[in-house]
Amino acid sequence: MYNILKNCFLFQTLNNTQIEELASICTIEKYNKNNILFFEGDASTYLHILLSGNIEVYKTDKIGNKTILHYFKGESLIAEMANFYHIPFPATASSLNTSSVLKINYLKFEKSFLKDSNISFEFIKSLSKKIKVLENFIFSNVMLNATGRVAKFLLDNENNIHKKSEIANIVNITPVSLSRILAALNSKNIIKNQKKEISILDRESLKKLCLT
Repeated sequence: MYNILKNCFLFQTLNNTQIEELASICTIEKYNKNNILFFEGDASTYLHILLSGNIEVYKTDKIGNKTILHYFKGESLIAEMANFYHIPFPATASSLNTSSVLKINYLKFEKSFLKDSNISFEFIKSLSKKIKVLENFIFSNVMLNATGRVAKFLLDNENNIHKKSEIANIVNITPVSLSRILAALNSKNIIKNQKKEISILDRESLKKLCLT
């Protein structure tokens, strides 16, 4: 536990005594594919730090349809805004593969560690990233049509490979619709749509689609 905490981005400035104190309020949980970290509405008792693996955070409507809010990969804080404001988790988090998560008793962490300037700075940076993610989600789903959402996703994730089924979930369209849009972009030489990889050929054309 000591080495894991000492190497975690959030705690690298802590001294040995602080690390030992922190270790007393931590556990490490292993999750297999499709295991749930927490459900929407659960109390935000624990701060979750993804150490390795991939996690999806999503909301579910009354008939069970999922809307993906974000994908996380280690290392990163997950849903810390709920911890910070002492509110229930606003979405569900599920593992996409074998994942390791550091769980910290948040009230004890807040009392003893969040006042540390280095930790609070990293915490604020992570909160700021979550706000940008939320802004991006709102813009994409309210202002853009399906083609625009796909174009924006490709521009934002050019160096971050996703499965096409994941892309469809993230941009909130069906896999069939995604295939049609990718085929259309491919036929116009805007992208090169291969079986396992999508390459951008014309960034300016993609940018224009994000403005429609």
